[in-house]
Amino acid sequence: MPKLRVSKPRLGASNCAVKILRGRQQPLPTFSRPAHSQNIEHINDELRQAQAELVSLENEAAAYARRAHSESASLRLRRQIEATEITLSDQERQLNAVRKNLDELTDLKETLSIQSQRFIRAIVADEWLVDFDFVVCPRCGTEVDSNRATVEMCYLCGQPPQKGDFQAELIKEQERIASQIVETSDLLGARALEIAHLQAEIDQTREQLSLLNRDLDLRTAEFVSTHSDTIASQAAAQARLREQLMRLREYRELITQFDDLVSLRARLDEQRSDLSDALNRREKRSEEAEQMIRRLEMRFQNYLERLHVSLSDLPLDSTISRTTYLPEISGRPFDTLSSQGLSVLVNVAHALAHHTVSIDEGLPLPDLLVLDGLSSNVGHEGFDLARRDDTYRLLMEETQRYAGRLQVIALDNDVPQFGRDSVVMTLSTADRLVRPGGTI
Repeated sequence: MPKLRVSKPRLGASNCAVKILRGRQQPLPTFSRPAHSQNIEHINDELRQAQAELVSLENEAAAYARRAHSESASLRLRRQIEATEITLSDQERQLNAVRKNLDELTDLKETLSIQSQRFIRAIVADEWLVDFDFVVCPRCGTEVDSNRATVEMCYLCGQPPQKGDFQAELIKEQERIASQIVETSDLLGARALEIAHLQAEIDQTREQLSLLNRDLDLRTAEFVSTHSDTIASQAAAQARLREQLMRLREYRELITQFDDLVSLRARLDEQRSDLSDALNRREKRSEEAEQMIRRLEMRFQNYLERLHVSLSDLPLDSTISRTTYLPEISGRPFDTLSSQGLSVLVNVAHALAHHTVSIDEGLPLPDLLVLDGLSSNVGHEGFDLARRDDTYRLLMEETQRYAGRLQVIALDNDVPQFGRDSVVMTLSTADRLVRPGGTI
């Protein structure tokens, strides 16, 4: 039964998938024929042919372009343009180098001018400070008397004055720097003239390059105008072939996808058919099993009535639980029966019903029923004694009814008088089934 519950969702999923595939196949009605392989081969042939034609047109276009260069004399112009562009690049690079040198010379001139001004101030300061007399110490501010030292000694520091021609050296160095400034100025002028000359050459080269490009454009335009029809037809043919290639690839992809969908649908149809067959077989077996359980319930009910089983507070009604397959008496499960004697009677009726129904239905159940202690939990007086007798009568009647097909062995210490003729062996403490020495 659990496998049956699993098969139904799988069958529903298969049906849903088949419906989806049918919907996806509807937009391609022309492909739903047994000629898919022929369609694929035909499209592949057309693809190869279109690809070859496109390669041929591209080669023709390349050859036509080379022919355009030769017929329009543009090859020579292109070489001239290339050489002119190289020359222009060299001139611009040289101009940048000269401008950089000009900036460096300008910085040098400014540095030399600053040094020259410093030397001039030093020379002038030396001339002015020679005749200065200090009346106050520049260190502490105390008054200083010029008569405090001899002529050979400095009255300010008390040391002999150092004699030297520092002023002449300063003047000489200042003249040298001045000459460098003049030379740097001459170089700046030369570099400015060089920049102007290079700029004029660059302008001339750019004008020449512009004229060459204009001439090339005119020659190319003349060729294109003369051969416009051929060029247009080649471009149109290439566009048409590219579009055809794209469309053929899309067709091939659609057919491939459709073939995959057809294969998938066939597998799903087969799976759905298998699931349907399995489900039908299981449902059929389920119905047969339910019918057998009902016959078992009827036989069980009959045996309970013949055993005169009853519940004091409820009418007798017996069923077989579809969950545990154990008997239920008047809604009470078998394991909740309070009386052990009642449990024995229900157990006997249930076991005997299984055997007799199996015989009637031809089910492979052993035709041997062994019962032990039928009267051990049943009283020996009144109602209980009658139930014991009913049990033996039921067993004897059903054994006689299914003579040769059902064998019942009852092991009991208290057999009713009417059943003693059916006793085949009596054992006691003195006469055991297994005797000393291992014999039976």
